[in-house]
Amino acid sequence: MRALGIIAFGALGWLGCTLPAPGFPEGADAGSDEAGDASPEVTGELAFDFKAKPGIPGAVSGDFQPTVLAARVDLSDVRAIGDSAPGDERTSVDELLLLWDIRVKPMRVSFPDAPPGIYSRLLARVDGYDITGTVVVGGATVELEIVDAPGSPMTLSIDLGQARLDDGSSLRIEVPFEADKILAAIDWDAIVPDADGVLRIDGQDDGIDEVRRRINEAFGAPGEDYGGED
Repeated sequence: MRALGIIAFGALGWLGCTLPAPGFPEGADAGSDEAGDASPEVTGELAFDFKAKPGIPGAVSGDFQPTVLAARVDLSDVRAIGDSAPGDERTSVDELLLLWDIRVKPMRVSFPDAPPGIYSRLLARVDGYDITGTVVVGGATVELEIVDAPGSPMTLSIDLGQARLDDGSSLRIEVPFEADKILAAIDWDAIVPDADGVLRIDGQDDGIDEVRRRINEAFGAPGEDYGGED
């Protein structure tokens, strides 16, 4: 498992003085109500940058001289898990669209009220993906497309190591997306072009399970995390 890039920043927040409890004049004894003296929770900002490596659009490594022109991955139930964060509304989003092409900057999701602690895992469900590009087959450059919407659960479970978010601080974690690991799973010379001359692979083609496992690996998650066949 390769390391994920982690950048931590200094303290961002501050605590004000405790105000008198409601119903008591300033300076009066507010009694023994401990709730009035409780300090507010100090949270931090936890952010994930999804960055294509190599950049998209651009050439990637592998046979058939592949290039990737655009890539889209639809995620849902995205949750950051840590020793103080079970993946509730503070560190989760229902849906996340990842889109890389010539117009789009690196994707980021941010949780501004994340509880401090050690974060070990980022979980998500893959609902679909679409990758377009080119490969060289028989000396000719041919367009390619991989488009799939898995019918059975397909889960990403990305190891964050021991990513520490301190009180009132900001932590940015880089999650790489490596499209070459997906394209390397395919023998493009064996794919029959469609009527438009495009080498297209979808959820009905043989070998799509291996492509789905490579989607996991492209995000740094083990391929076996894919739940199985449709």
